[in-house]
Amino acid sequence: MAIRQGCWRLLAALLLAAPASAAEPLRAQLQRADQHYQAGDLVAAAGDLEGAIEALRRELAARYRATLPPPPIGWRAEPASAAATLAMPGGGTRVASTYRDREGASIRVELILDNPMIQAFTVLTRAPALAAPAAGLERFQIDGATALLNWDPAAGSGDLVLPISERVLAKLKGNGLADKAQLVELMADWDLAAVRSMAGD
Repeated sequence: MAIRQGCWRLLAALLLAAPASAAEPLRAQLQRADQHYQAGDLVAAAGDLEGAIEALRRELAARYRATLPPPPIGWRAEPASAAATLAMPGGGTRVASTYRDREGASIRVELILDNPMIQAFTVLTRAPALAAPAAGLERFQIDGATALLNWDPAAGSGDLVLPISERVLAKLKGNGLADKAQLVELMADWDLAAVRSMAGD
């Protein structure tokens, strides 16, 4: 009985989390999972549930992609991609795109979710001594949060990271840039409030 109640709680949670565009197909898939469960076919029920969870992850990834900042004027954006758990050391999800200009400069835009490295960056932003100028890191306040920049002026390259919450990290990686301000300005254009809302923060 306890197992069955747990299954129903999971089904209900999945349905509540499902976006409207995906709710009906998911509902049918979850109903099949329950039917297989009642029939004692736990393997089939598990497969149905895993399929429903993967569908939800794809839908959420699409929504996170929509929050990526627009490319700077005169730049073009390559198609955004989403990589799930196995594609990242430590697990989690990465949503990314690359912006390029006509001179060959590029900025890689990444949104990383539920990965252990997020905690490490969060600690750095909260402990100034660990991110001192001697370490080659600069601190910026963006949308009420602390971002860390590692900038190489000779190469015009750098990484700007901003822990949005305990679960989400925004990252920009630039190459061939004229100024580090291009990274800071692009991060400031990101709809971070929408990201926080989607992440439940």
